[in-house]
Amino acid sequence: MMIPNNLNILDMHAAGEPVRIILPGQLPLKGMTILEKRQDMKRRFDPLRTALMQEPRGHADMYGAVLTEPCDPRADIGVLFMHHSGYSTMCGHATIALGRYLYDDHLKGHPDSPRRTFRIECPCGPVEIRLTEDDTGELACAFDSVDCFVEGMGEIAEVEGLGQVTYDIAYGGAYYAILPSSALGLGRIDIHRIHMIDAARRVKARKLQAFRSYRVAKRRKCLSLLKARSMAFRAL
Repeated sequence: MMIPNNLNILDMHAAGEPVRIILPGQLPLKGMTILEKRQDMKRRFDPLRTALMQEPRGHADMYGAVLTEPCDPRADIGVLFMHHSGYSTMCGHATIALGRYLYDDHLKGHPDSPRRTFRIECPCGPVEIRLTEDDTGELACAFDSVDCFVEGMGEIAEVEGLGQVTYDIAYGGAYYAILPSSALGLGRIDIHRIHMIDAARRVKARKLQAFRSYRVAKRRKCLSLLKARSMAFRAL
């Protein structure tokens, strides 16, 4: 295994959310599918993820995107999403940043014919990106992701330090546990960020244990079933 000593990387953000992009053509990932390429990334190049996502070059909230040749011939680019603790199947803010990157990259070679729609191949499936321009000339990026669905309603789990917690499970490119902040003893407005993150991590850790024996794990055993910050709070 040869890990490159130098990489061309582009740092971007979407409304302040960080994305570190490894530009295409640098990592010779092997695989007939995007999931096989992600397994190859884990097996041969994971030290790059830890070097780029973790301190001192990264931090707990750093997100990354590895651009690769798509396996789907309809896609413009393939992408693997990563973060400080592993890999994920989808990332909304990274997808928005990628839309702007693809727009600018195409514009360099075609200054008179800007392109505003792109298709990216993600581990969760194909995602369509579109860019629009407002009256001031500013660009906005939106995307159509894979189908969403509710996996479970009113699920109950015993969570260390929090007691019995009731939540819903939904899928939107990744699985999310959804519950009111009040269910975790957190206030409606004065929620301390550290307390929210700690509660989310506790619930996530408990659900990862449950998902390993759940039928969804059998159906999508190659996917990371919950994102690193897979909590959606309703302020109730």
